[in-house]
Amino acid sequence: MLNLSRIQVANCLALSAALQMQYCPVQAADSAFDQTFSSGISAMQQGKLSQAEKFLKDSLKLEDKDGASEIKRAQSTMVLADIYKSEKRFPESESLYKQLISKFENKPGDQLPAIMNKLAGLYRAEGKYDEALGLYKKSLAVVEKQDGADSSSAATVHANLGLLYQRMQKLKDAEAEEQLAIKIFKAKSGADSIEVAACMRDLAPRFLIENKTKQGIDYLEQAVAIFAKKLPDSLEYANCAEQLGGAYYSIGRYGDAEDLSRKALAIYEKRSGPNSPDVAIALTNLGGRLEKESKNKEAIDAYHKSLAIMDKAAAANTDKSNDLTSNISKNLIGLAEVYIDQTDYKRAENVLRKDLAIREKRWGPKHPALIPALRNLSNCLIIQGTAQEESDMLRTREQEILGQIPMGKRKAINEFIQHEIIKSLDLGTKKERKKSDMW
Repeated sequence: MLNLSRIQVANCLALSAALQMQYCPVQAADSAFDQTFSSGISAMQQGKLSQAEKFLKDSLKLEDKDGASEIKRAQSTMVLADIYKSEKRFPESESLYKQLISKFENKPGDQLPAIMNKLAGLYRAEGKYDEALGLYKKSLAVVEKQDGADSSSAATVHANLGLLYQRMQKLKDAEAEEQLAIKIFKAKSGADSIEVAACMRDLAPRFLIENKTKQGIDYLEQAVAIFAKKLPDSLEYANCAEQLGGAYYSIGRYGDAEDLSRKALAIYEKRSGPNSPDVAIALTNLGGRLEKESKNKEAIDAYHKSLAIMDKAAAANTDKSNDLTSNISKNLIGLAEVYIDQTDYKRAENVLRKDLAIREKRWGPKHPALIPALRNLSNCLIIQGTAQEESDMLRTREQEILGQIPMGKRKAINEFIQHEIIKSLDLGTKKERKKSDMW
């Protein structure tokens, strides 16, 4: 899913190149439109999305006074739609994309397929896969007719289709589309092009999902090498490095994973700002990798820094608290694991109590998302040999929530639970485990 903080505005890689403009401040801002649009892009680069939104809206009001061209106004509208999409204001974003489609649907040029791809990407982010698939196929038909089946624009649509099929769990179709995109991009742009690197990065998860780890890592290593050469200071490089670090982590290459985390973190701090979500997530990942290397003091520091950023963001963005709650919980679980490694169970208990309280506030007292927090805290109390009554109460709550989950959803819920259970605390008897895991 597109995240505006990860658009490479700083490097002027225009996501709306088909509209013949770039996400860069206008060099010669002679007109009122150009000045206002330029201010909006500057604000966006600084992460000030509210200001960016205001400037872009103001630029669109200048049509009568300033005579801005249709292409320029379309560019401003598209950037505004992208901002709404990044903020998950999907209805507003969809409305703007549809406005643009209506303007260009009967005109020649690359504008229409570019906008259709944008709207299809929005539908993909919303989980409206059938709508997205229809738009991508329609867009592909247009670009193949206009530019040819072996054109870069056709390859872009194939790459997007690959991402969609991956979301739809149609992994063979996903690989076929991405491989076709790679083949075309290699012929058009070269084997070490940014486009090829992006496709390899996007294809890698398909191999990792199927436990083809070596192949997935190979693709990520090639992509990282290209980004490091072509865009060494970019968010694209940071994102791909983090992905490769995660793959290394999964096979026990913790030192290599740490090195990549630190490289990505330095770029995020420079490009997205020291208090950005990118920095917080990178710190969380770094904490996990440091913990595996028994660098507990550094791991604790990384987790605390990440929590400080996320707590502040949660207080300021209550409408996004769902995603933030999940990220905060990931930090708290990681922090608790470090304390447990140090046999500092009291501090671990305090952290786990905070995790449970945050989940209860976000989802209420009977949501399945509470189950890992209830079990982790219960086990932590058991291992300390204290608060037996409270521990029993927590397990009872867990069983009550489990009993309310429909049979069709229990497998998915169980996978979620196992992912968030702190294994070093799971010291219940075989009888208790059998009862807890009984579906």
